[in-house]
Amino acid sequence: MMRITTLFAVLLTLASCSTLENIFQKKEKARITVTLQTHQKYCGGARPTPEMEKGTTAAIANGVYYFKNRITQDAVKATTDASGLLNLKLEVGDYQVYMGDKIDLTFEEFYAKYKVEKEGYENESEACFRTYYSLPAWEVSINADTTFTLTREIDCYTDGNPCVNYTGPNVQ
Repeated sequence: MMRITTLFAVLLTLASCSTLENIFQKKEKARITVTLQTHQKYCGGARPTPEMEKGTTAAIANGVYYFKNRITQDAVKATTDASGLLNLKLEVGDYQVYMGDKIDLTFEEFYAKYKVEKEGYENESEACFRTYYSLPAWEVSINADTTFTLTREIDCYTDGNPCVNYTGPNVQ
C-alpha cells in the first residue's frame, strides 16, 4: 500500500510540474487585424491625370497567406475575406508572411504555375524562380494588439512576378 501511495504522490508531482511548465511556457498572444492589398503603378495608355499617376490599389480578396514565426518556424495559415481583411491571434514575435502557394505547392508545381508561356513574355532562369519561391512577401514584428496594412507592389502585366518580363507591345 505504501508503494502505491508513494507512486501516486510521485506521479501527481510530475503531472503538476508538467502542467506548471505548460502554463509558464505559454507565450503572450496579440490580436492583429491586417489588410492585404496590391498597388500597381500607372501602366500607360492615355495621358494620365495626377490621380492616375499615383497608381491603383486593390484588395487581395480570398488570398491564402502563412504567417511563419522566425524563431519557432510555426506557420499559421490565414485567408483574407472579400475586402482583403484577416484577423489573427499570434504569439508576440517576428514573422515572415508567405503567399500560400509558396508553402502549399512543391517548387515544381510553383514553377509550372508561375512561369508564363505566352508571346510577349520572357521568363528569367529557374534559379530566379527558386529564389522567388523561397522569399516571403513581407516581414512583420508583432508586439501587441494592432491593425496594419501590407501592400504588395505589382508591375505592369506581370502581376508582381519578378521572374517574368513583359516584352510585348508598349502601351503609350
